[in-house]
Amino acid sequence: MGGAAGHMRHPHDLAKVKTGNDLIDLFYDVESLIEQGLTIPNVKIDGTNVSFKYVGDQFAVDRGSLKEIDVSGITIDRIGERFAEGHGMRPAITTLLNILNSSLPEIRPEVQALGLVDNAHYFLNTEYVQGTTNAVGYEEDFIAIHGVNAFYEKQSRGNKYRPGDPRPIDPNTEKPTKDPSREVSFDLSAMASLIEKLNQVAPSYGFKVYGPIEATPKKDLVNFDPVLSSIIDFNATEYLELVPELRAFKEKTLSECLNSIGLKPGNYPNYPLLLMTDGKSRNPYHKETYLNILKRNVPLETIAPSETILQFVKGAIFMHATRLMGNAVLAVLTSEIGDMIGDDGGHEGIVIRNSQFGPHPFKITGDFIETGMFGAISQIMAQNENTVSIKKGQLKKLIEELIISL
Repeated sequence: MGGAAGHMRHPHDLAKVKTGNDLIDLFYDVESLIEQGLTIPNVKIDGTNVSFKYVGDQFAVDRGSLKEIDVSGITIDRIGERFAEGHGMRPAITTLLNILNSSLPEIRPEVQALGLVDNAHYFLNTEYVQGTTNAVGYEEDFIAIHGVNAFYEKQSRGNKYRPGDPRPIDPNTEKPTKDPSREVSFDLSAMASLIEKLNQVAPSYGFKVYGPIEATPKKDLVNFDPVLSSIIDFNATEYLELVPELRAFKEKTLSECLNSIGLKPGNYPNYPLLLMTDGKSRNPYHKETYLNILKRNVPLETIAPSETILQFVKGAIFMHATRLMGNAVLAVLTSEIGDMIGDDGGHEGIVIRNSQFGPHPFKITGDFIETGMFGAISQIMAQNENTVSIKKGQLKKLIEELIISL
């Protein structure tokens, strides 16, 4: 998801998942909760995250930074202050603010009921889709309102300050969370009414508005057996002697491999950065490394030194299991905008919200773990990684400019 809503966790990011067996248990728990109707997943949209808050009887965009214009709110008359001429976000934000502001006379009761009037740090967490935003091509342009979030307070070493909720302690780090915001509960009927009223205005701008889109079972039980019995193999010769622990994972079933991982190779958000043979350091769940190990048959000896290769292999197995078990779940789900996996390519995945798994929502994306790497946004990032050294702020600006203009 990204943006002001923050990173949407994968199953292996959850504090609840500590071992390979924990990952298996999580997917079986998800299956059971969906089948019993105790958890209704939402469709994960492959779009551009934009956050809207209510400021002085109008809507404004907030990118979540400590810049004065974000904290105060990017109202429609201030778009040019935040985004220069030609910036890809300008037309998108202009359109979305026009839809919201044009609807205000009708939606004020819903805006009040959703807490946006009385809580200046609350915002609508939305996804903007126009054509192929990243990797998924959609048949219509739309805005999906996922829900209501609340910013956490934030202060720089200088005098910059963002008001918000106090930051809770992250159990993984025992430090204040780095998440920019949290989801808050909201009046479902007010949200449904808001969506209905916005759809009386949005079509004149060429858009449709959705609320949280439910994903529901279209057939019976998820079958994890073929996935867990699939064989894991990788290309290694001398490393099998230098790192004998690798033998526990070579030519073994996925189930056997996960059973052999007593502790996952890194905890979110402070993943270890492990040395590779190219001199760079990457976290053990690096997608390109996963593909090189388990799908492209690249020799392990050329990927990472013997001191770090075992952790990369464990990370690759976690990624592989998350992808394949995720596919098994997505294959039985459908929605009002199509099947999660279908002839039309399906969708990015689903989002699970259930306190059984912890306080944070998480995503199950199946093959999107791989295919999302080849979408428009990811291609831009890959090109920059391979060709230039770029600062974090510059990269963020570049992504913002190109996400919508593609």
